[in-house]
Amino acid sequence: MKILDRCGRFLSGIVYQNIAVLIAVGFLRILFSPAGWIPNTELYDTVNPMMTYLVPILFAYTGGRMLGDTRGGVIAAFVTIMAVIGSDREYPLILPALLIGPFVGWFIKKVDTWMEDRIPVGFELLFHNAVSGAIGVILGLFSYLCLVPMMTIFIHAALHGTQILIRSGMLPILAFAIEPAKVLFFNNVMNHGILEPLGMNQLKSAHTSIFFILEANPGPGFGMLLATYLWSRDKKRGELKTAITIQLLGGIHEVYFPYVLMKPMLIFPLIMGGLTGNLIFYLLDTGLVATPSPGSLLVIMAMTPKSSYAGVLCGIAAAAAVSFSVSYIMLRVLGKSGKKDEPGRERLRLDEADGETDERSGNEADRERTIAKVVFACDGGMASSAMGAAKLKKALKRKKIEHIQVIYTGIDRIPKDADLVVVHQQLKKRMKQSLAEANYLFVPSLIDSELYQHILKLIESSRPVPRAKEAETGPKLQQADRFPLRKEQFLLDMRVKDKWEAIEMAGRRMIDLGMARDKEYIQEMKSRELVHSTWIGSGIAVPHGLDPDSKSIAQPGWVMIRFAEETMFGEDERVRLMFAICGKGNEQLDLISKLAFLVERPDIRKALLTMRTQEQFVLLFNALRSE
Repeated sequence: MKILDRCGRFLSGIVYQNIAVLIAVGFLRILFSPAGWIPNTELYDTVNPMMTYLVPILFAYTGGRMLGDTRGGVIAAFVTIMAVIGSDREYPLILPALLIGPFVGWFIKKVDTWMEDRIPVGFELLFHNAVSGAIGVILGLFSYLCLVPMMTIFIHAALHGTQILIRSGMLPILAFAIEPAKVLFFNNVMNHGILEPLGMNQLKSAHTSIFFILEANPGPGFGMLLATYLWSRDKKRGELKTAITIQLLGGIHEVYFPYVLMKPMLIFPLIMGGLTGNLIFYLLDTGLVATPSPGSLLVIMAMTPKSSYAGVLCGIAAAAAVSFSVSYIMLRVLGKSGKKDEPGRERLRLDEADGETDERSGNEADRERTIAKVVFACDGGMASSAMGAAKLKKALKRKKIEHIQVIYTGIDRIPKDADLVVVHQQLKKRMKQSLAEANYLFVPSLIDSELYQHILKLIESSRPVPRAKEAETGPKLQQADRFPLRKEQFLLDMRVKDKWEAIEMAGRRMIDLGMARDKEYIQEMKSRELVHSTWIGSGIAVPHGLDPDSKSIAQPGWVMIRFAEETMFGEDERVRLMFAICGKGNEQLDLISKLAFLVERPDIRKALLTMRTQEQFVLLFNALRSE
């Protein structure tokens, strides 16, 4: 189940990143199709090539890049175009592209890792690109000759099964699977991993697809929230009103999931509402031209052809009415039975999840840690987490707190420099809690105002970003005390394909700053790296020349690179901070030892990973030199 969950979320992540293109194609359908607002056959004919060529290639490139960086994406696109050319092009190869992209990216990454220590110095660019090209040809021929015929059979079988489901009149009962899956935060897997590819393939033979509206229908959630709002009698009504607006117009359905999880019986009204809506869509033969993402009523109407407005609105309204009626009756009956357990009355418990206290959020020492980066995480990393991050940013702005970075992401892509991670408690078992130094808040709702008040208190009570005057006594960092630090010494959030490119980058900067005389020193640093990795632990590496008396050294100094992503310096040697050093005689060893001492301190290391500007780095290191 965990493997299926991770695969589904990964595939939905691929689709998520290309939603804009799908919506753009949907606009073309709405505007220029024979039933559109401005019928134009010539412009409408551009839709089929986009679905046949562009969309599969984009999906494959995205999947390949996610696992194999840019080269993985490029080769995945090459293999996919070979598959498209080899197919009968009767149906777009959406599903095959979702499989080809990640596989090619993964394979490229494995080959790169295997070749890392086997390529002669200076031949990295040639070998990596030549081998990748050969892999592309081999996999492209395989997809052209073997994979496409097999996938064609599979696609035809899947579409045939879909047609049987539609013709049999059993399609509405999918609500029994869709609604519970949504509440358990499998909404992205269900929508973008299953229903959307089926819908895109159905568009090949129809102008609209019912599959696009099945999961996105806001009616069931809206009806349940409205019933809960009218039944509630406490201060939580304000938050329910906010949730209703966000769910219906903002399209973030996750806001109603906590209310159902607090009262599982409310899943029944959602299923009844979904069943009713699906039945109306089916009977009126209506659908959308693309997936509405987010599932906002406004986006849904934008993706609806003018001939289907009545059917779509009837289905949404019927789903909302049924869900509201059943929810309100059940809540009234529950209230009369004396079980006054309102969804709105459950207090926000910030340091607990399912009754179990999280050791990292309840630890008093953790509460005193510096909080410089707050991460909101949800299943897909684009809906409820984006809303939570936006709410916190507004709260910070009102408090005039400016040094906090707030981001949102998926639960499997949480950055390792996060200080505070906010996640819905239902996702606790599905996330990889690999951040040993981070605090976690597993919460029942991301719309509760108490959550943001609590986060503000944590931030205000946490230690400020460490400065040198607060640091413990140690060796002074002196650049021979003769040369002032310059902001050009600090390269921030750089992206490199491997450690050799990083050393090249640092070496060129050393030459520009007058520390090294020529490119010979770059070669000396590479030669030293070949002898033994300069990784020193804690995500840090200190490349330096092999000969401390080299004529290529002009003056002692160092250049720091902070990588946007971890760079491998060897097996299991992951690096985020690299200090390239040059110095003659004992100066080189002196610089290495002093830097190593400083970056071993967690407070300094945290500051180096979170500071945003070169000027901040200059101030910090100047202060460290003057201790």
